Amino acid sequence: MWQRTVFLVLGCSACVACDSVPGTDAHAERKAKRSVSELLIDPTTADFRNVVVMKSAVCGEVNAKNKMGAFVGFSRFVVPTDSFVAQVEQEFDLVDLLDAQASCRTSTGYSACSRALELSAQRDSAERFERDWNRHCGPIRARRPFQPTLAAPEPVPDSPDLTETVGEPVSAASTVGESNSTETREVDANMHPDDPASDDDTEAE
Repeated sequence: MWQRTVFLVLGCSACVACDSVPGTDAHAERKAKRSVSELLIDPTTADFRNVVVMKSAVCGEVNAKNKMGAFVGFSRFVVPTDSFVAQVEQEFDLVDLLDAQASCRTSTGYSACSRALELSAQRDSAERFERDWNRHCGPIRARRPFQPTLAAPEPVPDSPDLTETVGEPVSAASTVGESNSTETREVDANMHPDDPASDDDTEAE
């Protein structure tokens, strides 16, 4: 019984210390997370997800707080296992770069050109990150936050066509005309001298 207990304790200790054994996936993941944390403003708030140890790099996503104390959202990262130099995806806006370059051409101040140089460096960094991500992490796709699919609204039924349901409307003028023509026919029948019904009544008298 005691031998089984010793083996169980040793097995648990070995699992806990797996991340300290070079060459294991746990060790590579631990080193990659530490390298990524060094690039963050507040490393203590780092939140990792979708971490995958590939053949040549460790890939995943990280979220942390900024200078204002708010989480900035998950960004991709890649850490090559041959150097463990981390790269974290940075936001880049091409429109801002074009505006800064235009201001630099038309302005004599240094601030506009300095901003253009800064954005140019961000563009180069973003392009380099995409190349490294596609080379090392191409087989995987980082999952994004779950976004439920909203049901499409039910179509509003069209209003019924009254002409099909009730029939064509009858104008008041046509109704009056038909009534007058009926009365005229009745008067003509009573006053016609050749009416057989009138002769019968005369003979009867």
